[in-house]
Amino acid sequence: MSLGHKSIVTGENPEIILDLGESCVIARHNATPTSGTLAAQAGPGSLLVDVTNKKWYVNKGTKALPSWKEVTVAS
Repeated sequence: MSLGHKSIVTGENPEIILDLGESCVIARHNATPTSGTLAAQAGPGSLLVDVTNKKWYVNKGTKALPSWKEVTVAS
């Protein structure tokens, strides 16, 4: 995928919908990500949205081995 947004979201899971450059992406998924989710595609700081469970995750690991951590908010 080239830099920028994806013109057609196909619904594959997981799916990168925006490439910000430097291996930083925004992606959608229909499940909680595992360490292998988007390996070799999503670098540190990438964001993944779990559309099924309505949660956001950020990659705190590496591009080779993502470590997805849930983004939480104080209530």
